[in-house]
Amino acid sequence: MSKDIQEALEKCAAYAERGYRLAKAGYDELHDAVLEEEGKLQEAKYEQKQSGRIDYGDTLDAQLQELRASQALEAELRRDLQSLRERQKEFSVVVFGRTMAGKSTLMEILRHGDGASIGKGNQRTTRDVRDYRWQGMKITDVPGICAVDGRADEELAMEAAKAADLILFFVSDDAPQEEEAAKLAELRKLGKSVLGLVNVKAEINPNRRALALRVIRDRLSETENLDEICAQFREYGIKKYQQNWEGIPFVYTHLLAAFLGQKSQLNDAELYEASNFAAVEEYILEKVQRDGAFLRIKTFVDCAVNPMQTHMERLLRNSSLNAQEGMIFRRKWHELDRWWDEFFPRVKKKYSEFCVRMESEIESGIADFVEDHYEGDISAKWNYYMKENLRLEDMCSAFLGEVAHMCERKQRELLDDLRIERKFAGRIRLEQQLSMGDVSDTKTWMQVGAAGLFFVNPVAAVVASGLVALFGDSKAEKIRKQKVELRSKLTEQMAEVQEKISAQMVDKIGEIISERIEGLRDVLVSADERLLSLAHEEARAAGRMQTELRNLNMELWAEAQRYADVTKDIDLMTVARIPGIQTRLIARKELTQKDRKKMQAVLGEEVVCSSGTLAKNCKDLIGSYQDKVFEYGEDGQYYCKILANERPLKELSQDLNYRLVQQLFCSPIFNESEVWG
Repeated sequence: MSKDIQEALEKCAAYAERGYRLAKAGYDELHDAVLEEEGKLQEAKYEQKQSGRIDYGDTLDAQLQELRASQALEAELRRDLQSLRERQKEFSVVVFGRTMAGKSTLMEILRHGDGASIGKGNQRTTRDVRDYRWQGMKITDVPGICAVDGRADEELAMEAAKAADLILFFVSDDAPQEEEAAKLAELRKLGKSVLGLVNVKAEINPNRRALALRVIRDRLSETENLDEICAQFREYGIKKYQQNWEGIPFVYTHLLAAFLGQKSQLNDAELYEASNFAAVEEYILEKVQRDGAFLRIKTFVDCAVNPMQTHMERLLRNSSLNAQEGMIFRRKWHELDRWWDEFFPRVKKKYSEFCVRMESEIESGIADFVEDHYEGDISAKWNYYMKENLRLEDMCSAFLGEVAHMCERKQRELLDDLRIERKFAGRIRLEQQLSMGDVSDTKTWMQVGAAGLFFVNPVAAVVASGLVALFGDSKAEKIRKQKVELRSKLTEQMAEVQEKISAQMVDKIGEIISERIEGLRDVLVSADERLLSLAHEEARAAGRMQTELRNLNMELWAEAQRYADVTKDIDLMTVARIPGIQTRLIARKELTQKDRKKMQAVLGEEVVCSSGTLAKNCKDLIGSYQDKVFEYGEDGQYYCKILANERPLKELSQDLNYRLVQQLFCSPIFNESEVWG
């Protein structure tokens, strides 16, 4: 090992501790955020159960289940950081590639082996991860990817890759493979720096050395074909994964020639030189000396950034879903208010008509009654007549039943719509139970009737004057006067009865409306407020996570600037970053093209710098939008953005620009239909 590489590795070990401290701060924020969210969800679920009315617990249960994934990420991050810290003095290189792509040959070259493992790719086991030492670094050979029934192998390989500072990635020399591209995309999402290796395959016959040398040199000099293979491979990154792989260097080599040319084999320096393997060694050593310390920091930072970003995005997604659910309830109580504005005048008019009709029925009944009953105490007779003929209780009961029926019909219609909207809003729920609870009673007002509206015998002490007292008149005249007097007395007393009935009818109508309409409205408003409050708290938690993410990414950018020797001050305002894919800067001054290329090389990802405002950058990324504030409760406010052009939620969540905007603004983003229906 040279002195230069030894000093570089010592510097790497020292910088690893700084990387650990940065990542540990990120872990602490993630830990606190997960605990806080669990508490908020449990509190919301308790409040929903206590309300005993409309049930949206399924939404909260689904989010609690999703929270388990964040808890698993947190636990995994804790283990990964501990593992990295225990091995922080080691610069780690992981070798990735298809089975039989040449990985074993590479390892034999680096450790000057006897070639026993070459060609044994089909005999590897899922537990076969091998560590070797080379130039003071740890080189890890993982199971081959893209093999039949190789899922367990690939999981093991990806787990090993998380600790890597540098990935050596093999690409087939015949044609780019989509399966290989998929694995490279996964590695880039981890933020890993990658060196692509193209193992050019050409048969070597030791007995025909001159021909073998010529064939190897010809194949490696045919860079146009090899460049085309790499270009096609890079296209997968753009078209399939929204990743720019232009910055990934590819080295062409003939590994078998390098292995055979070693002293331990044919000791053929010319064959070794023809293999171009020296370029592979040179790249690794130069990368470690130039960027190794930075890569050590980056390994720790990206280890924390990925789960933090995942949790932040999940918080914003849940905030959006809860707000969307709350807006469904809000639309329903607004609909109920509009219905009430139309319903109340209609009921008022119907009631006025009912009172006129009842008065007319009573007046007509009195007239009929006095024709046959005009002597003595006729109170009992009138009460009996009123019960059997006027049937005021039935009349009142029918009217109340009609009012109740209209209220119940609207209530059920609204609740049915609510079930459907909740089922298809944002996500599909396979099982859905919407409990009406106290909102709807099984006993209708039609069954309750008007019993108790007035006394069973409302008219008492109505006594007709005796005919004797009316002496001096003819009998017919006496009877006429008697009827007039009786009609007057009954009319007077029934006017009082009507007032009592009217007052109690108003109370009963109020009870119906209060129970059926106002009660339902209170439940809808309460659900709206609870869900928007939860959405607000989740957005705030995402904001705190965003702040810590920005701090980590700003620290990483500053370190990268020092390593790339980029000294120009761009007056950086903020940064958003998707590890391994893109770093987006918002600065008051532009980054020069030369400095941008330097930063892309050290970060291993695309760098975009804009001097525009934050709002302009976001509109450039996701198109036009409207800032919106929804008020809830007494003074609650929920801030979000509504897109001008609608896009499916699933598509948005996978869009690079959308994810960058979430980091820049950390605001829930909606389609207009998700808010207004």
